[in-house]
Amino acid sequence: MTKRVQWLTLVGFFTVILGTVVLAPAPTLAQIEIGYAQAPIIIGQRKGFFEAEGIKLKLVQVQSGAQGIEAIVAGSVHAAHIADSPLIHAAASGLNIIVVADNGRITKENTQGAIMVRSDSPIHTMADLKGKKLANLPPGSINDVQLKALVFPKLGLRPGTDVTLIVAGFPQMEGMLRAGTMDAVYQMEPFITMMMKTGKYRIISRLSDYIPEEGNYLSMITFRREYASANRETIRRFLRAYLKGVGVYAKDPEERAAALSEWVKLPVDILKEVPPLVMKLDGKIDVKTLISATQTVEQLGYLKKAVDLRSYVDNSYLP
Repeated sequence: MTKRVQWLTLVGFFTVILGTVVLAPAPTLAQIEIGYAQAPIIIGQRKGFFEAEGIKLKLVQVQSGAQGIEAIVAGSVHAAHIADSPLIHAAASGLNIIVVADNGRITKENTQGAIMVRSDSPIHTMADLKGKKLANLPPGSINDVQLKALVFPKLGLRPGTDVTLIVAGFPQMEGMLRAGTMDAVYQMEPFITMMMKTGKYRIISRLSDYIPEEGNYLSMITFRREYASANRETIRRFLRAYLKGVGVYAKDPEERAAALSEWVKLPVDILKEVPPLVMKLDGKIDVKTLISATQTVEQLGYLKKAVDLRSYVDNSYLP
């Protein structure tokens, strides 16, 4: 073989090899379907944090923690965000789910909620709610538990007797107040900020006197247990990206407002004024807080059997 032929052969060989490298398919991303309702997930997706970890997210809009659990159980999503009350009820029902990360707590200093009335309302104190109609989330929700177990007993008010509770979603509450079909609403952020900007409504209480010292979990990332067990490394990569999103959420008001706007479809300039949820940067869940919430739910007689949430929390998935 001549040197020219040898050289051409080597060129052809390396061309094939290089061509194979260039044309080889990209690694398949692990897909996670999640029922989402909080900004850090959206931030992580917008900034490419999940893709960088080899995770392809499919975001499925859900309206509540209860709907998120239903979606997990039905197998339509792998994970969802849920509050402590839905978790407690799911555990009491023996549902096979596991909480892997904090996604936001309310505290005495940052309740994220308020009892609101129209500006021209004769209601000025919480005691004035007697004989009135109040819009609130459904029975068993975190807001329902707070009102019935923590707020009304201190005021000497009996739900259903002294105060009529009407089930409603947060987006519908302003219209109910405006139309006069409700005397008051238990509203949450970012809708509180939006309503206050109009000048047509007042806050009579942010309920800071009624929130327990340890607070309540408003949102936690929860997976179907069998999926989590079979995909531990995938979830660790997911959480690594998620915690980067939490860091941005905590420090960057512009990114936080943009992500919230994508979720709730409200103007960015209003959302910049919304106080951020309290989130741990390391994502760890405090089981003692959940145990306290469980005791509150038990006081209302909502549980038919005792629940131990320690087996439903696993911080070991966190990176």
